[in-house]
Amino acid sequence: MAIFCSNCGTQNADNATFCTNCGKAISQPVIAATPAGTGPVITTSTAPAGALPNENVMGGIAYLTFIPAIILLLIEPYNRNRFVRFHAWQEIWLSVARIVIWIATFWIPFSGFGIGFALRSLIGLLFFVAWLIAIINAFQGKMFKLPIIGDLAESQANKM
Repeated sequence: MAIFCSNCGTQNADNATFCTNCGKAISQPVIAATPAGTGPVITTSTAPAGALPNENVMGGIAYLTFIPAIILLLIEPYNRNRFVRFHAWQEIWLSVARIVIWIATFWIPFSGFGIGFALRSLIGLLFFVAWLIAIINAFQGKMFKLPIIGDLAESQANKM
């Protein structure tokens, strides 16, 4: 029995979970158990057409460090999903910005150890809050764009 993609109409193998043409999730028929002698009841999956069953989770996992973000950009089907690509790129740019700013504040001479430490701590706190807001929104299925970094992430996600 062939399964057709509800998004693009491409015929796929009966055991396919993602469309071979567009990469969208395919709703699989599920055979439910019934009382003896009444025959099988066929229903369809409740996952919305075109959405990965766990794209919110994968978007949130991309924020754990830049390593899962890079892995998600490399493996299928997540590298074809714009939501996951956006959050992976946003995490990569957030990590780059954090490292660059940390290095810049570390080497800039301050008028005392206390001021430099306080400035680096404040910047670290701001990056933590931005990261926390981004990861919460990813788990909730929202494409929250951080200032400047969000625009870079969106342009990278659209290119792929």
